[in-house]
Amino acid sequence: MTLDIVHSTSIQELPDAPLAALSEHREMVEAKLHEAGALLLRSVVSNAESLAEVSQALGYKKAVLSEESSPRSQVAKDVFTSTDYPAKYPIQLHCEYSYSAAWPMRLLFGCLRAPDLGGQTPVADMRRLLREMDPSVLEVFRNKNVLYRRNYQPDIGVDWRKAFGTDDRAQVDAYCTRHGIKTIWLGDDHLRTEQVGPAIRRHPVTGDEVWFNHAFFFNVRALEPESIRDFMLAEDEETLSTNTYYGDGTPIEAETIDHLRAVLNTCTLASDWRQGDLLLVDNMLMAHGRRPFSGERKVLVYMANTATGEDTGAVQS
Repeated sequence: MTLDIVHSTSIQELPDAPLAALSEHREMVEAKLHEAGALLLRSVVSNAESLAEVSQALGYKKAVLSEESSPRSQVAKDVFTSTDYPAKYPIQLHCEYSYSAAWPMRLLFGCLRAPDLGGQTPVADMRRLLREMDPSVLEVFRNKNVLYRRNYQPDIGVDWRKAFGTDDRAQVDAYCTRHGIKTIWLGDDHLRTEQVGPAIRRHPVTGDEVWFNHAFFFNVRALEPESIRDFMLAEDEETLSTNTYYGDGTPIEAETIDHLRAVLNTCTLASDWRQGDLLLVDNMLMAHGRRPFSGERKVLVYMANTATGEDTGAVQS
């Protein structure tokens, strides 16, 4: 088995069997992960259960999450498809659950079948992104934060019952009240929520400031291809599955979204998947996405180590 910092020329051999090696060298793995943000391990994953086994070997615990936004299918205990989003469309770079009250610190992506073409899981350095952003744009986000508006409806995005893990509206309201989320019920099957979150947080271990939000990913102007973006922009903005604004409710300018897209691209790395690969991601240090692909692609995910706003506060001016 090899341990490789993504796009590094330095490859370190780990002795013994994969799980035993990971368990024995877990401190080294964590140190390298905090340095690089993502690690690519070859020839580790043989089946869906492998991801839970790797998590256990590294001393991780299953993440406890709510407010789901991505369509996924469960394939084993606590192991899911990375996404069920159509193969022909890209998934923009994002940090998992960065809009939520709780998020996973560790993402374990495992490749059981590599696609014929494309389908990479690119990663982008969120520390570097802060350094590359226009300081004036960054300052606005530091001061205003981010407003998320979501519409939960059947067959459009994720149904509210699946997102919150209950079919009891009172439980949803109680959860949202605890976490500062405004709920607007527009029918039994239609829930609209609004919540404000920080744009920047501090990593609880490294102490680094990171861009940690869904301001770009949830914004309608970030959609690709352009034909879908134009179609959605013609819709009633309030009914969109997701959209983002500055925390005071004012629109995020189209040029700001374009700037974020450009800066994200400069901070992005990607490697082709090979069967058996494990991509280990620090979810606060690195954003991730998915490129379009052809052929059958089977990439699974296990999310571990829950963090909340109490663990790492917002960073503002």
